[in-house]
Amino acid sequence: MLAGYQPKLLLARFDGQWYLPRGRAHSTHILKPRLEGRPDGLAREHYGHALAAQLGLARYRTELVGNGARQYLVIERYDRVVDGETVSLIHQEDAAQALGLDWVDDHAKFQDPQSPRDSHRPSAYRIAELLGSLQGEGHPVADFLRRLTFSVLLGDNDAHAKNLGILHLPGRSELADVYDAVPNLFQEGRIDCNLALAVDGSFDHRRVSAVHLIREAESWHTLRIGEAEQVVAATLADFAKALGHVPVPHGVPTAAAAQLAWNVERLQAGEEIGERPSGYRRRP
Repeated sequence: MLAGYQPKLLLARFDGQWYLPRGRAHSTHILKPRLEGRPDGLAREHYGHALAAQLGLARYRTELVGNGARQYLVIERYDRVVDGETVSLIHQEDAAQALGLDWVDDHAKFQDPQSPRDSHRPSAYRIAELLGSLQGEGHPVADFLRRLTFSVLLGDNDAHAKNLGILHLPGRSELADVYDAVPNLFQEGRIDCNLALAVDGSFDHRRVSAVHLIREAESWHTLRIGEAEQVVAATLADFAKALGHVPVPHGVPTAAAAQLAWNVERLQAGEEIGERPSGYRRRP
């Protein structure tokens, strides 16, 4: 698997002490250092994880440590089983691997806006079709819709096929916890508002509404009648509650936090996300 844009250090932690895995030893945590060009990136990711955890989409823990140039994000690995000092792997593949996409081409994990039906690229439809074939308990397609709705609310333009994991457990497969979920679309100097996967044909985050999410899910033909509307409405309500319960980490711009409240208010009102007015204040 490619390391991705963000540098990472793999370490193991036992009884509060850090160790560097060697040979065939496995890590228990991922450490991400602060990037000079994205000074608020770690705080944004930590906030995205905290919101995902509040919605029940992530069970692992993250922690912001240090400050300034020496700040880093500690991420507990969800694909590990730790028994004392023995670390075992849980077999995981991402949706790009499961779809057989080109792992060398870094663009192949995104749907192509110029050719949205390209079979060499992912789409929400193709991922839902894949998840519908999984064996085991639960309802992975409905879970995927919940995650897709969450990524729209969060403004996560990096929710591509490699950032959707599938855990293969004894006798069943299930979606992995949400990871690398970052409110990226609300940064200074952005030149586009495109999502990684189109929603009902729209890549532009500003043009998405709850109706678009429901129509997208209904086009998969894998959910019960009315289920898509129920999942989207429940996710919107849970996200609105999460914003009231999860403290905004230091370092997350005020405008970015305000945008999340705007997103959920607009979708709950039946509107497209659109452009947030500069003087917008969250409803009490």
